[in-house]
Amino acid sequence: MTIQEENKDLFEYADGMPLVHCISADYVMGAGIAVPMAEKFNLRPVLEKLGKNKYPDCIYANNVFSLVTKKYASDKPSYENFEKSLWKMKKIVKFFNIKQVAMPRIGCGLDQLEWRVVKKIIEKIFIDTDLKIFVCYL
Repeated sequence: MTIQEENKDLFEYADGMPLVHCISADYVMGAGIAVPMAEKFNLRPVLEKLGKNKYPDCIYANNVFSLVTKKYASDKPSYENFEKSLWKMKKIVKFFNIKQVAMPRIGCGLDQLEWRVVKKIIEKIFIDTDLKIFVCYL
């Protein structure tokens, strides 16, 4: 597993590479990176077909990993729920033999988690995989 941090727009990776972002179980996706993700990848109809989701969870649809880290959009996720959603993502990554993903500094924008902690959680979970993670910030 490698993490490569890059000063790039996340959507430069959208052609063929799965992207990762965090959402709430109410699927509001009304702020932050979730807004363009929902629009660009038409996520809302796919998620709404699933009905209200449980959390923590990970939904893989339209080449996007949606980490469900909290119940409501107005909530802040705990590190515990954030980590549990990543464990579920790992199962999907292994099942589909995914080798690369791109993400922003997930959980660190509006959700206010600390990147140094988040990065350690990601490293711990994916350490035994050959997944390459591009972390984009611009």
